[in-house]
Amino acid sequence: GVRMLLRDPVSAERAARDGFRDPELTSDIVFTARTRDDALAREVSARLAGRAYAIVNASGLVGDAPSQLGEYLRVIEALRGYGLAVVVLPHVSRPGADDLPVCRALAEAAADPEVVLVDSLRSPREIRGLAAGAAITVTGRMHLAIMSLLAEVPAVTVATQGKVEGLMSSLGTPELCQPPGEGLGPRIVAAIDDALPAGSATRAALARALPEVVARAGRNVEGLAGTSVAVG
Repeated sequence: GVRMLLRDPVSAERAARDGFRDPELTSDIVFTARTRDDALAREVSARLAGRAYAIVNASGLVGDAPSQLGEYLRVIEALRGYGLAVVVLPHVSRPGADDLPVCRALAEAAADPEVVLVDSLRSPREIRGLAAGAAITVTGRMHLAIMSLLAEVPAVTVATQGKVEGLMSSLGTPELCQPPGEGLGPRIVAAIDDALPAGSATRAALARALPEVVARAGRNVEGLAGTSVAVG
């Protein structure tokens, strides 16, 4: 009665190569989360006087803080050059992988009144509401990327694990997956340049692929009588 459910094509192909029988392609269960709370979006909009904004998440998983900050400051400079305000958003806080101190340091280093920090973790519903209003997201956290992608907002994602590569392969947007390390800032900026315009190939690919990826997420709970999906 056991089913092997793989959430991206890269993982499914690897399982098949390794001899696992009948791996089934699904997608991350977070793609089933559709509820939103716009309280945080309203709060941020008031702070920014209604300005269009991008979300930037500096992850506690991505290298040491000083070198990461230098790369992310280049990203913020590029976003400001597009006329966007920037919301610096922590997404995870736990020992050894805490976004909060890195995000605080980034907002302080930017020293720009239109770079604002969300100085606490917020609920998934609030994050989805904020992400839906963004022009673009840059993140080191895959689930924050998914919350943005659900609203067809491109999410340039730093790939600290292979699961990000698989996610972007599912969506036909490999350019949104960027490896950490030297040159991260310029590579993210190049991805932003490609993805940000309203008619970009990245946005078109995302719009085409998203319905099927969302549908596949429901397979994670098929056959579980009386089960409802609750992911925040």
